[in-house]
Amino acid sequence: MADHPLASWLSNYVNYYQQQANQLPLHFHFDETSPAQVSKINDMLCHWQPHLKTPIEDFADIGRGLELDIHPNLALIYGSYYGGPLYFDSQFGKGHLLQVWNDEDLIFLKENLISHGLMKTKLKQPVTFFVGTLDNGDENIVIDNHNGYFYLEVPGQEPHQLLAENVPQLLAQISPRLVLEQQFEQQLEQPPQANMG
Repeated sequence: MADHPLASWLSNYVNYYQQQANQLPLHFHFDETSPAQVSKINDMLCHWQPHLKTPIEDFADIGRGLELDIHPNLALIYGSYYGGPLYFDSQFGKGHLLQVWNDEDLIFLKENLISHGLMKTKLKQPVTFFVGTLDNGDENIVIDNHNGYFYLEVPGQEPHQLLAENVPQLLAQISPRLVLEQQFEQQLEQPPQANMG
């Protein structure tokens, strides 16, 4: 898996946290265990590091549910590792890429992806799948299922800004961002609006 597009970025992400804060990345675990979980901090937070998922998830079942072929870029983002959200800085904004925490999370993700795909079909828009959100709360990072390109998209609307034509191009535009315990506690006090639509 060393040649997987996410492998080196994930390694850099973990190294960045260790170098800058002398710790592993954090995640809200809410008492849900994960192969990626390393140690609990409290009833809400834990440290994690990427854990290789075998076999790799190909999301073919989503394709059957939506009656279309799923672009392999979706599996490159979601299908190969368990882990927490990947917080980033970029020229197009601060945000995070979503990851799968455990098998139950994968089931929930698939249900949301199918719902999103059905909504796009109903709106007669190109089918896209969300893979991340921006902190502004108004835009998602999505994959166009037809060509695998990554765009910014306001929920309910068509993609409006091309970000990258493939996973390596997307990862080249984002850099790891520290989100530490105090910032997680602030999120609990004022939880961000989910943008899965």
